[in-house]
Amino acid sequence: MDGSQPCAQVDPEIFFPAPSDRPGIARAKAICNTCKFVEECLASAVWDPKLEGIWGGTTPRQRETMRTRLRKLGKGKVTV
Repeated sequence: MDGSQPCAQVDPEIFFPAPSDRPGIARAKAICNTCKFVEECLASAVWDPKLEGIWGGTTPRQRETMRTRLRKLGKGKVTV
């Protein structure tokens, strides 16, 4: 990443909405979806179960679901 990503241009708190704040989650995801690094961000975030907030356009719960599915497919290992 080179500092041009949209998340670097806004208040970081936007990416840490409460789990029940659907408009806040949608706002953060919309920012991620404009970023050319969204796939790279998600690829790095999906294997970090301690990571909170919106990363790569996903919530922590979505990333947990992805980790579970990827483990079942044998597509990766969780490293902590």
